[in-house]
Amino acid sequence: MKFKIFTIIVITLLMLSCKKELKTQNNDQTIEIKDDFFRATFELTVLEDDNMHLYYSVDGTTNFDEKNSLWVPVKGSSDVQPVTFVFPEGVIPSLFRVDFGFGKNEKQSDVSIKDLKMSFMGLEEKIEGVAIMEYFTPNTDVTEVVPGTSILKRVKKDQEIGPILYPKAILSEKINKLTFGNSPE
Repeated sequence: MKFKIFTIIVITLLMLSCKKELKTQNNDQTIEIKDDFFRATFELTVLEDDNMHLYYSVDGTTNFDEKNSLWVPVKGSSDVQPVTFVFPEGVIPSLFRVDFGFGKNEKQSDVSIKDLKMSFMGLEEKIEGVAIMEYFTPNTDVTEVVPGTSILKRVKKDQEIGPILYPKAILSEKINKLTFGNSPE
């Protein structure tokens, strides 16, 4: 009788310890997060709520259309804030243009750009302050740039669109440097 009780206790203990071991093994799995999205982040100041619009091409041209564009709503703030455009998975732009505001917004202030960070696969390229104007050119019909700065103004306060920056060819070189030449041209 003692032998049967002893055997039952040993079997029960073995079963319980095996279950705990299995649970521990399942909890030790490592989950790898894949992040290969191209991002363009502007650190900027804009005082009123607005929408920013980025158009991109993948063929090396400046033929931009709505199909290849990204929208980001922005809350107005006197503090510098990041505005990040996350490109679709697998998309590496060759060039991109940015519309800093949409629609009539007479209350909208100037857009002061501190820097642009482009990131891909854990790497980053940063363009700071007035150097941004080496990579972009303003659409002078709707955009004024305060000389010696990266401050963008609307030409007319009541114009339908905000300031626009078009890319220069050198931007494509910067993107290629970041993406190891994976940017289409």
